[in-house]
Amino acid sequence: MADKQKRFREPIRKNQEAKKDADAFINGDVGSQSNEEAQLEWYEVLEATDKTKASEKPVHINLNEYYREWGTKLAELDPQYANRKHLCQVLIAEGMNKLIEKALKEQKKKDA
Repeated sequence: MADKQKRFREPIRKNQEAKKDADAFINGDVGSQSNEEAQLEWYEVLEATDKTKASEKPVHINLNEYYREWGTKLAELDPQYANRKHLCQVLIAEGMNKLIEKALKEQKKKDA
């Protein structure tokens, strides 16, 4: 090794203990939990503390909760919907198809 001052980071070793991030108090303890576990705990805490009625919440929050709940159920029923990006694309395409059909029916009624 030429000069240790020129090294930008320490090498990563196979069985090295994970170091705590400098701002782990913001991001959580990255060494002890996987990202999915941390997000799951965060969601459970939110569900336990949020006692706001659905009618009092803004619409986008209700949509997010609805999408999260039914997206998970769809992923359990059919693995092709496990990727939420794919599910969103399918929903947009299906919605557009229904809007196109509706617009064509209305156009036919106007022409007749």
